[in-house]
Amino acid sequence: MKKLTLLFGTIAMCLALSLNMTAQTKNKGTKEAIDNLKAYPETIDSLVRHVIYLELMADESLFEIELIAGKTLSVDCNRHRLIGSFSEETVQGWGYNYFVFSTENHVASTMMLCPDVAKTDKFISGESVSARYNSRLPIVVYLPKDCELKYRIWTAGELLSVDKE
Repeated sequence: MKKLTLLFGTIAMCLALSLNMTAQTKNKGTKEAIDNLKAYPETIDSLVRHVIYLELMADESLFEIELIAGKTLSVDCNRHRLIGSFSEETVQGWGYNYFVFSTENHVASTMMLCPDVAKTDKFISGESVSARYNSRLPIVVYLPKDCELKYRIWTAGELLSVDKE
């Protein structure tokens, strides 16, 4: 019984240490990113600010962020796309970049016949844009009020070589 208690105590201690290290690693990058957020405007031309904080990675050059703007709409079986585009701007005096998504809320779609198919709610994406992975800065995106922001984290694969012919 004493050995079992010692074993569980050791496991709990290791787990607590690993969780604490993970939290410290996240907070270190996030704290700096939170401090850097002060440079960004709260809103631009009635657009809503969206902020993404990234986790600190050992080699951040191996990662990239894909930002995707869109809306959740009730749609049929056709393929739909929100018409709009991203522009990259700079915070004056700071040199920090941010993204602005502009749209007039027009949706393009295919025109297939959808007999007896009920409409479903679906995220309809617009243009996407890539951003550099940097845990020291927040990724700041300004969108119209009725738009949503989603993102993907991409990672580099294995380095491959090409044989001579």
